[in-house]
Amino acid sequence: MLKKVDPNDIFINQTSIETNFIITNKKNIEVSLKKIYEVINNNIGVQIALSEILLIPNDAENIKDIISFVSLEKDKEKSIDSQLDELWMVFKSVYVIVDEFKNKIACQVSEPTPNAIRMFVQSYNEQRLSKWIYTFHSGRKADDCNEIALYEYINDGSININLQSLQEEPFFQYVLYSRRNCIIQPGLLVSQYELSEVDSIPYIREICSIVNNLYIMIRKSKDINSKEFYEKYLTWK
Repeated sequence: MLKKVDPNDIFINQTSIETNFIITNKKNIEVSLKKIYEVINNNIGVQIALSEILLIPNDAENIKDIISFVSLEKDKEKSIDSQLDELWMVFKSVYVIVDEFKNKIACQVSEPTPNAIRMFVQSYNEQRLSKWIYTFHSGRKADDCNEIALYEYINDGSININLQSLQEEPFFQYVLYSRRNCIIQPGLLVSQYELSEVDSIPYIREICSIVNNLYIMIRKSKDINSKEFYEKYLTWK
């Protein structure tokens, strides 16, 4: 069930982390197509960033103007520097974001390289990306909204899967808990669903049970032909 609320009354991304951008002098790393292909297929953050830049319509006049953010996580297998090296294989522009303690927590990325775009398209067509990329970043766009709005989703109490299994899914682990959420509004694109179909959004009841409050956020955007349309995002606090 959806309950319309005033967007001005709810500050969704409640974070106390202070962040700063630092410019790196790193140059793009020349690597094989095979290596770029492996990085894309094995990095959820890179997949999401490329999807936000390449798959989601927006009002930018040039692809160079479209930015995304990738979380840098403490990983036993990959150091922060190794994660940064992978980003430089995929994007022409990478700005490191640090917290108040100078810890590198994320990067602002833009301008995928031609080889990265080529490998992303190949991986997309081969169905090698996370299955949730195809669920939330592609498909038809429902045209049932004509105003900016915010709705709170009220859970009816039914849960279809074990919550722990959802939390352990790499895609949802990243979307729900990565440090990227300290920088930008957390959310999942759900424009392919009409408001009347909200209960059809995969795992919506489970996500509602994990977060404090779950919302459908509607905002206005433009396509490359300057035609206005409305996007829906599943977001939370």
